[in-house]
Amino acid sequence: MDYDPFDASEPEFEEPDFLAPTTRSAPAGQGHEVAAIRAELEKRKRSLLATALDEAQLRYEADTLTATFASENAFTRRVRESAPLFREIGEQLFGRPIKINVRVSGEAAPSAADEARQARVKLKEEAMQNPVVRAIVEKFRGEVIDVHPAAAQP
Repeated sequence: MDYDPFDASEPEFEEPDFLAPTTRSAPAGQGHEVAAIRAELEKRKRSLLATALDEAQLRYEADTLTATFASENAFTRRVRESAPLFREIGEQLFGRPIKINVRVSGEAAPSAADEARQARVKLKEEAMQNPVVRAIVEKFRGEVIDVHPAAAQP
């Protein structure tokens, strides 16, 4: 086939299978995980969370997103409480859940308050695994804000 530099017709191009649209987002390339997570947050209209991540130093490794903030504030709390969302985003983007680890600069060991907060986050994650809770959240486009442990039954 001869090449004609003055031929303005478009060459025929078949789109490879891996470029075909899917219901699942394409996995982000190595080293681009943080950008992919931020983009997904924006896509889901979670701009407050994306803004919170802008205030942190971020590192992604071994399926864990570590966000280091300068001080404890509303952003750190919001990111900690959004662990189920990050797990879901990880499943969608990378095919496996991601964990969120929030740190404050100079933070040594977790305090009792941090441990209590982590316990609440764990309770919230467990609640979100309940099919009834998930159905209600999806039906009403809601969000679980807080979860309290069930009272012990006698």
